Amino acid sequence: MYADSTAVLGPLATYAEPHSYDLCAEHAERLTVPRGWEVLRLALPDQAPMPNTDDLMALAKAVREAGSEPAPAEEP
Repeated sequence: MYADSTAVLGPLATYAEPHSYDLCAEHAERLTVPRGWEVLRLALPDQAPMPNTDDLMALAKAVREAGSEPAPAEEP
């Protein structure tokens, strides 16, 4: 939230967001922000959520589609 001068740390993103970045635990602990900014640390879950059928089917579909694309032609 740049306009609010706030950096929010929380669980890993579940979708692409243009102004958010996933950090490992070590870097999340060492994060510093500009003077005058606030760091909001959200509680992390105790364990990773179990993938549901929709997640697994979406992954399988993405792999199938990637494997079915024709290979780019080689240039001489």
